Amino acid sequence: DDESELSPFSARVVQEGDNSALRGNTLRSTAGLESSGADLILNMALRDAPLVDGCVVPKREECNRCKILHQRHVALTILVFVASAIAGIVATVLVVTRKDHPSVGGLDDAPEEAPTPPPTSPRFQAMKRVVADISSWEDVSNPASPQFQALMWLADVDTKRIPVDDISAVLQRYSVVVLYFSTGGDNWKNNTNYLTERHECIWYGLYCNSSFHVKQIRLNINNLTGTIPKELFAHELGIIDLHSNRIGGTISDYVCNISRTLTEMILHSNSLTGTILPCLGMLKNLEYLNLRENLLKGPIPESLNKLALVKLDLASNDLTGQITVDFDRMSGSLELLNLFDNMLSGSIPPSVKLFNGTNLLLGDNIGMSGIIPDGIAKGEASRLEVLGLWNMGLTGTIPKSVFQMKNLVALALSKNELSGHLPQEIGRTPLINIRGITLERNNLSGTIPSSIANLSS
Repeated sequence: DDESELSPFSARVVQEGDNSALRGNTLRSTAGLESSGADLILNMALRDAPLVDGCVVPKREECNRCKILHQRHVALTILVFVASAIAGIVATVLVVTRKDHPSVGGLDDAPEEAPTPPPTSPRFQAMKRVVADISSWEDVSNPASPQFQALMWLADVDTKRIPVDDISAVLQRYSVVVLYFSTGGDNWKNNTNYLTERHECIWYGLYCNSSFHVKQIRLNINNLTGTIPKELFAHELGIIDLHSNRIGGTISDYVCNISRTLTEMILHSNSLTGTILPCLGMLKNLEYLNLRENLLKGPIPESLNKLALVKLDLASNDLTGQITVDFDRMSGSLELLNLFDNMLSGSIPPSVKLFNGTNLLLGDNIGMSGIIPDGIAKGEASRLEVLGLWNMGLTGTIPKSVFQMKNLVALALSKNELSGHLPQEIGRTPLINIRGITLERNNLSGTIPSSIANLSS
C-alpha cells in the first residue's frame, strides 16, 4: 500500500539493442528521414543550417522569404527601441513632477494603517465566549488562526445555525472545523460533506455514537498537513487515527487532560516532533499506541508501564536511553512491541523472558549490546511469531530455545557479533511455520546443518 516503496519489478527493463529507450528524443526528431542515404544527408544538412522562424538559411544564397523575414526583424527592432526611449522620457518627467509636487501621486507616502480585522457579528462574539473553554482567547481573536476561521464559518456561514446556547453541539462542530482548517482541509484527498450544513457525524472520517457524539476520527492517508489542534481532544474520543499523512508539530498535552476515554492513538508515518508525553500514562483505557516513523526524540516514558497496552509501536524515531518497558507488569496484555530503528542503548532487559506476545522487534538499535537473554523464547511454549534482534551489537551464542518455537514465522539475528554453532537439530525442531531466518554478518562457525533443508516453509 506504500506507494513510495516501488517493487524492483516495477521499473522498466531496457534490454540490449533497445535503442529506442535511449534515443527517444533523437528518433522523434528524425523520424521519417532515415529511409535512405540521401535522406540521411538531407537531415544532416538541415541540422547544420541556421534557421530563421523555421526557414533554412543556406550559407551562400538567401531565399526571398528569408529576405522578407530579415527586413521584418530589423523593423521590429527599431520599433522596440523607439518605444523604450519614449517610456524612459515619460518616467523621467513623472519623477521630476513628483519631487516638485509631493501631493501628486503621493499615495505611497501616506502612513500605513494597521490592518482592519474582519467584521464580526453579535453571533460570532457570543460563540467566541463559548469556545473560549477549549481555545485560547488569543487564538480566537487572531484572524489568521484556524480557530478564528472555524469560528467565523460556524457563526456566520454555516447554514445549520446551531443555537449558541447548545454548548455541546457548538463545541463539537467547532473543534472538527478547527481540525479542518489546521490541517489544510481544502487539499485533503477526501473532504466529503465538510463545511456543509449536514451534521458532522456524516462528514468523512468522523464516527459517532447513537447520541451523535463523535467517538472516532479516522483520517489516515488523506493528505493532512499542518498540526493537530488541541481542540480535537475536547471530545471524549475512543479512537484517533491520522496515520500516513504529513502532520508536523508536537502532540498537545490536552490529549492527557481531556481525552481519557482514548483506546487507540494511531499517528504513525507523519513528521511529529518533540518527545513522547509522560502524561500518556494517565490514559487508563489506552490499548494501542502507534507513533512509528516520526521525528520523536528523548526516552521512552516509564509511565507507559502503567497502561494495559496491547500494542506499542515506537519504531523508526530518534528515541534514546534504555528500554524501560516493564515486561513483568505488561506481560498479561502486551502482544506487540516494536522499538526497532531508534537510538536506544543498554542491553535487552532480562525481564523480556516474561514477554508473552507474538511480535517483538528491537533491532537496528546500534547503541545496544549484551547477549540474548536465556529464556526469551520459552521454547515450544512461546507464542512468538516474529522475533527481530538484528543490528544490536549482540554477543554470545544463540539460545537453543530460539529454534524450538513452534509458532515462529520470522527470525532476524543478522548484523551482530553472535558466535558458536547452529544446532544440528535445527531442522528437526518444531519450526514448522518458519518462513525466514537471517543470520548473516555474525561470527558463527562450524557447518550449516543439513537438517535445515527440512524447513519446507
